Amino acid sequence: MATLPRRLETDQSPPAVPTRRAPRGPARTQPPTGPYRFTIKQYERMTRHGILDEHDPVVLIDGALVRKIPRNEPHVAATRRALRALQHLDLAGWLVCKEDPIVLPKGREGRESVPEPDLSVLRGDIEDYDRRKPGPADVGLIVEVADTSVRKDRGMLLRYAHANVPTTWLIDLNTRVVEVHTDPTGPAKRPRYRKVARFADNETVPVVLDGLEVGRVAVRDLLP
Repeated sequence: MATLPRRLETDQSPPAVPTRRAPRGPARTQPPTGPYRFTIKQYERMTRHGILDEHDPVVLIDGALVRKIPRNEPHVAATRRALRALQHLDLAGWLVCKEDPIVLPKGREGRESVPEPDLSVLRGDIEDYDRRKPGPADVGLIVEVADTSVRKDRGMLLRYAHANVPTTWLIDLNTRVVEVHTDPTGPAKRPRYRKVARFADNETVPVVLDGLEVGRVAVRDLLP
């Protein structure tokens, strides 16, 4: 009787197939971190399409959307008084605006800003700005009122100096002093105003536009 062949004792598994390594490509980079920075064109597009409107309490500062500090009654009163004082002067060829946006060029952070100062004195007439926002070359004077916002307003002074805004007033309600900042450095590593004059509540502040004094304002008339 025929016998069955003995089972082979050798390994019957198929030979291993060599694996092919995937070609090396560029290393994956991590997504950028930190706040997203907007350009002025993006910012204006958001306002044009209603993503942001006049009720949204934000402005563009160094490419970031920054929340506005709420204005309390002393702040509102001082702004109103400064507006009245400037409008009573003979400012032929100049326009006094309240909380209107101004386009500043790229600052120390390499980003643009569109602040809305409490007051600004602009060159020209209302019609000149029907289709564009004013820039630093249009500005003769900026007025900021500071009470709880002193730190923020002093930070804005550096941006105005970088943009070559010729004169900025800081009405400090805490010290009841008007600071007049002039002679900006323009674009610099550490922008600032090189000259600062302080006027107490028993003094008058000269209003200087294009290097000419066009009138004076009593400090007590600016303080609520």
